[in-house]
Amino acid sequence: MSHIRLLAIAIIVANTLLASIASGDNKTNINEVTSFFKDNLENREQIESMLEEGKQSAMSGIESKGAFEAVGTKEQDAVNESNRLDSINPNDLETKGAEVRYKEENKYMDSLYINHDDNQVQNHKKDVDLITEKTQELTNKLQAGFLKENMDCETVKGNKEVSPEYHIDVKSRTEQESVYSQTNCEQLRNQYSCRDTLTTRCIRTGTRYKAPEPRKIRFNGHWLHHNKMNWGWAVKWKTKRWGWHITSHHPGGWEGGEDYQIDSPWRQNPAAIIADARAHIASHLGLPLEQIGEHVDFPGRGMGNINPVGARWRVAWDEYEFGYTYKEPYQVCEEWMDDWNERCNIK
Repeated sequence: MSHIRLLAIAIIVANTLLASIASGDNKTNINEVTSFFKDNLENREQIESMLEEGKQSAMSGIESKGAFEAVGTKEQDAVNESNRLDSINPNDLETKGAEVRYKEENKYMDSLYINHDDNQVQNHKKDVDLITEKTQELTNKLQAGFLKENMDCETVKGNKEVSPEYHIDVKSRTEQESVYSQTNCEQLRNQYSCRDTLTTRCIRTGTRYKAPEPRKIRFNGHWLHHNKMNWGWAVKWKTKRWGWHITSHHPGGWEGGEDYQIDSPWRQNPAAIIADARAHIASHLGLPLEQIGEHVDFPGRGMGNINPVGARWRVAWDEYEFGYTYKEPYQVCEEWMDDWNERCNIK
């Protein structure tokens, strides 16, 4: 196949030369046109067919999407870029060009700043520090020498002032060429020792209660009769002797007959009597109302001796014992906040 390609190239070159000679105005050095290639070239039709196929394949590749892939881009990207360029107003071309140029120049702005971590910069700094140190030493030596000779230098104006020249002996010994260890700039330091600390704190608390605990409490009968008369009612025991009872549910009032004295405005509202007794127990104990159960047991009859209470024929016991439930509170956290803190050191 390589021989066939060489012959094909020779045919193309020969035809080109012949066409060039035939079209020229000066017909000098014109070779005789013969049928040498046509008569002696084997498979001439196959070669011409192959060349034609190659030509058609190249043309179709250029016209197809494969041409975009061959140059490393996508057809849609090329279309988008073409549309973007077409949409630019001709009057804005100069502005757009300046923007692109500014972006390109911006890439080199970082080179204007000194990188103090660069080894070369650090070496220059060492040289400057050393020159400064030696300059100070030279100045001190000169001043000490002058003072030793009883010479106190001062500036005296004369005909001509010549600025003194100083030669700094940076180092008094011969130095070998500096050798830098590559480990300073190439050694990887990507191993860390990290310590994570989690701090959890409560940002909102709430109150919960343990199971209700039954308890009892006693109140003075004389005090209750004068301060909580709405809790009780009187029943006739005998002539001129009425006993004062305390219950949440009172008899039917005066409709009960001559044997009852009921003057409480809550005689038909037991819930009001219970609520007032619950509030009084909480206040007496100095507790929030939520720690006292909603149900209160009333004693009915009292305890101890029976004494007059200052009302007509009415007597009351020394104490009355009530039953209630106590709920012990405890605090819980209803909302937490976690704070992570990480500290790392290079190994």
